[in-house]
Amino acid sequence: MRHKALKDDEGELGDDQIDAKFLIAYGLLLCHGKTESKCEVFYGLCQEGGMEMHKWISATDKDIIPIVEKMCLLATCHVFEFAELFTDMHNPYEEHMDKLAAAHEDLREDHFLE
Repeated sequence: MRHKALKDDEGELGDDQIDAKFLIAYGLLLCHGKTESKCEVFYGLCQEGGMEMHKWISATDKDIIPIVEKMCLLATCHVFEFAELFTDMHNPYEEHMDKLAAAHEDLREDHFLE
């Protein structure tokens, strides 16, 4: 799957490439694995080297924001894009996608990183 949702935001990847971190983040949203294991993978996405290299992570760490933002987009806006692409389902919320995406910063700041 080479959907734009799985591309890096800097445009460093080729047309036939996706960002592995974003694919892993999407997998975390979809899998039913153990919470502890999923937390370790999430931590590894946010902090390169994972828990083996870094025992702590700050809520203000610059690497958390893009992963949380991408996971929010994957769970909200992009899921409708995927449904349209793969099932031809019409997105009933299409006119509200900008508002939904804008709400992610509030969610991140007010609830996730609080």
